[in-house]
Amino acid sequence: MLKDRMTENIEIDARIKREIIDMVKANIKKDDHLISNIFFNRKDFKDRLYILLKQNLQEKYPHISYQVDDDLLNLTLAEIFGLGILEQYLQDEKVTDIFIQDTELIIIRNGIKEYFGEVFKSLDDVYLIIDRIKNRTGKTIDQRTPFLNTELYEGSRCSIVIPPASDRVYISIRVFNCIDFELEDLLRLGMFDLKKMELIKKLVSEQKNILIVGAMGSGKTTLLNTLAKLIPKNEFISIIQDVPEIRLKEHPYVRQLGTRSKSREVDNEITQDKLLFETLRMKAETMVLQL
Repeated sequence: MLKDRMTENIEIDARIKREIIDMVKANIKKDDHLISNIFFNRKDFKDRLYILLKQNLQEKYPHISYQVDDDLLNLTLAEIFGLGILEQYLQDEKVTDIFIQDTELIIIRNGIKEYFGEVFKSLDDVYLIIDRIKNRTGKTIDQRTPFLNTELYEGSRCSIVIPPASDRVYISIRVFNCIDFELEDLLRLGMFDLKKMELIKKLVSEQKNILIVGAMGSGKTTLLNTLAKLIPKNEFISIIQDVPEIRLKEHPYVRQLGTRSKSREVDNEITQDKLLFETLRMKAETMVLQL
């Protein structure tokens, strides 16, 4: 008898999970602002999804004391965004980069390359991931437009190149761990010395033009995000970028402008030049331009 009851509870739990996940998916489909890309790190994103799950659970089953656990949260993430094997690496805070070359997978974890060989059964599985990524962005990637630069649901930067522009399918993901650094943190990490840090602060406070250049992975975006936080909160700030990577959650007067490549005959291309021209009419006191 006890065994039957235990089995019944397990079946009810599975049914409840299915219903709650379906409710969350339906809510997001009706209002995609419930889960938007305006998050500042992966924890913020998962916290928002946790709240949605909890709200739907309380609405549907107000008398059941069921807790939203990590299993339900991760299952919901996989259901909504369906990035398969990539999910575990997107959740790993030690992973900074993920690369797919046709059916092969490579990651960089703790600064070390890890080659997993062929992890996808066929290219169809890889193109399924590409479809999942592009469907959320509303962008196009095909033989006429074989490039796609976008961000994933949790903020990671994603670049896709497919034939005929390349010999194989290449997916490159820069995982957006978004550690919330202050200048003092970068000082301790050895990015600059104390004298240079004080000079940087002075340049920002005097609204000087600052150009940040460096090799890939050298910390340009991290430094830019950190410097941008020094901008006074009462200023109008215009941010122009290809993929949203500069996040100012404490500044109320931020305008985010993004480029768009021409993907169809009827599309109009939006370049950084055009956005720069438009933002000059928006009374920007500070402008952040990421090339």
